[in-house]
Amino acid sequence: MLRIITISVFLAISFTQSNESRSLLTGNANFYYISKLDNGQIIKMPYRMLNTTWANQHRNFELIGTISLEYQPIMNNYSFKMNNPQDFLFDLRELYMAWVLNFGEIRIGKQIQSWGFVDENSPLDNLSAYDYNFLFESGSDRKIGTNSLSADFYYNNFTFGFSLSPFHSTNRLPSSNAEFPIELPVIPNDHEFLDIEDVTEYGLYSQLSTDFIDFGVSYFSGYDRIFNLSGINISLKKSSNEPFNTPDTVFTYRKTDVVGVSSAIIVGDLTLRSDIGKFSTKDQNKNIEREYPDPNNEIPDGYLADTLYNSYPINESAEYYQMTFQLEYDLPNNFDLLLQYFEHDTLSYSAIKPIDQDLNITGFDINEIEPYNYFFPGMGSPLALMTNRAILVGLRKSFLNEKLTLQLRNLMDLDYNGYFLELNADYKLTDRVTSSFAINYIHDDQTHPNSITVKGDEYEAALDYSFNQMKDFSHLRMQVKYSF
Repeated sequence: MLRIITISVFLAISFTQSNESRSLLTGNANFYYISKLDNGQIIKMPYRMLNTTWANQHRNFELIGTISLEYQPIMNNYSFKMNNPQDFLFDLRELYMAWVLNFGEIRIGKQIQSWGFVDENSPLDNLSAYDYNFLFESGSDRKIGTNSLSADFYYNNFTFGFSLSPFHSTNRLPSSNAEFPIELPVIPNDHEFLDIEDVTEYGLYSQLSTDFIDFGVSYFSGYDRIFNLSGINISLKKSSNEPFNTPDTVFTYRKTDVVGVSSAIIVGDLTLRSDIGKFSTKDQNKNIEREYPDPNNEIPDGYLADTLYNSYPINESAEYYQMTFQLEYDLPNNFDLLLQYFEHDTLSYSAIKPIDQDLNITGFDINEIEPYNYFFPGMGSPLALMTNRAILVGLRKSFLNEKLTLQLRNLMDLDYNGYFLELNADYKLTDRVTSSFAINYIHDDQTHPNSITVKGDEYEAALDYSFNQMKDFSHLRMQVKYSF
């Protein structure tokens, strides 16, 4: 590792000091405000105060880096602690080298990559994980860079590409200080994960472009961006030889293969795009037996760390599909229309339900665990965590010589009554300064089978309908951005 860092520093210095090098620095500074509609309370969500991108070109080589200064709000008695240095965090989002060829480009380093033809919510955009701290951003602003070797090659009307990474990329879940509208069933500690032996991830794609249609196929193999329950270990008390009431819950990441098909058709002012993916996922842990993890050396008295009463691997595997269809059309009077239809469903599912009729553990009813209730797609579009079928409608129009832009967005669940409605206004104060204002309303559905109205005493907030959980996140957003 030290050798790699030394070589990278040497190459960077050589790049910047050469007389043939050209450098460019761009970025923006942001001032952000977000509060809830119902009570005006400020929402504790991080935002990027400063973004800078530096690029240096030397002959056929480019060195590109992006760094951000994030503000991480820390609340104490509902008031901000502004003088805590931990409120601010520098994030090296990208740092990679590109070799530009006559027939393509090769890149190596930490980079944000996007696959798929649709603008957002593509099931095939899996190379870079999502950062859920920035839920209301779009495009690459929601992504996390992946350390990888990637390339794009061109031949006539064909494009070929690949990406290879020796590291596992996972979604960044909100920090404990940040608010997040959707509650997870559980947030595991690091010691509860079972290590993955080989985390190599790779993908291939091919694309044909013509005057009328673009067509692409892709394949990606990696490990899920969201964790899954892999099984449960129960150990024995030394004193009574009875099961201890604190189980060893084991989490891991399933291995998932994705086969995708994409297309784009342009007919006059009409553009049709589509991304369709089929996912095959499987937990690689057939055996989860291990010594009880005790990172703080706090094994209770009378507890045997290496004696198992029983081990319950779930051996989860599934196949599911996701697809997104997008329509773009230029309407009269400079209106732009965007429609997206999203759908996903499980094709097959199998798991071993951890049942032992003789086991009765205080505070932990292993007999009631239904693995499918905790199954979530670990890759694909983030919409799959919210709904099975949805339609997104976007309408945009510019005024005052494109100084003012109004945009209306509406995400509607087609199976239940939840929806998301937002009106956004952007105004260019100067060539460098833009102000934004948005009002967002989220509608719930208390008739959903998992709602508190239906479940009553058996209600679990983490399993509730996502729009029910998000209802309190209806909000106002304001932003001023200075670009340089």
